[in-house]
Amino acid sequence: MWILLLAVLVGTASALKILQIVPGFTNSHVLFNYRLAETLKFLGHDVHMWTQMEMAMLDTGNNQLPAGVAEHRISIHFKDKLKTEGLKASV
Repeated sequence: MWILLLAVLVGTASALKILQIVPGFTNSHVLFNYRLAETLKFLGHDVHMWTQMEMAMLDTGNNQLPAGVAEHRISIHFKDKLKTEGLKASV
């Protein structure tokens, strides 16, 4: 009984709360970070992602938020439309 209780306590104590900051400059950045978040979640951690980019500009269908991972989107807007169009064109 004590061994089971100890195992439960150690298992829950080792889980971390992780805030993952995702720059999101290209699809490869986003995809890598999504896979990292998925792995951390699988290992039992509480994962939150802070994304800084307009994810719709980068989405090609491969980027799907992993199950159980919370995403906090911070809206940014470019004053220079060339920057926005350049990001869309590079996808």
